[in-house]
Amino acid sequence: MNMKTTFLGFLSITALLGASGCADHTDYDPIHPWQMDDSARLQGSWMGREVAEKPQGPSHFTIAGNAFEFRSANTNEWYKGTFTIRENANPKQILVTVKDTPSTKFIGKTSRGIYRFDGDKFILTVNAPGDEDWPAAFGAEASLTIEFTK
Repeated sequence: MNMKTTFLGFLSITALLGASGCADHTDYDPIHPWQMDDSARLQGSWMGREVAEKPQGPSHFTIAGNAFEFRSANTNEWYKGTFTIRENANPKQILVTVKDTPSTKFIGKTSRGIYRFDGDKFILTVNAPGDEDWPAAFGAEASLTIEFTK
């Protein structure tokens, strides 16, 4: 095989990888997390505090794939379930389905929320499970807003 054939083969493979999106794949990058897609950036354990006049103690939010577990400062308030995100919406949206919680009236219900990243913070505003509306804004009065950090 001559040098010209090898070079053309390399260009062809590079073009195919680029066209299929492999050359543009975004893996976890702890130095530049803003370059990851939101789903990858959300993975892991987060610790947060409610943004309120009288915030409760710390809450925890753990994400693995599209599954989540949320534990509030109140040990009797926790939720497990799945979620989908719409990172192209403005503001970005999260749709949460509750699969397990001590408050059985919320099992199977969907909670609508909006989210954003601010540096290393993940800011989430959600309405109660079963509420058909999206939060009006971050920090909306009828919604719960929590600021999380890893």
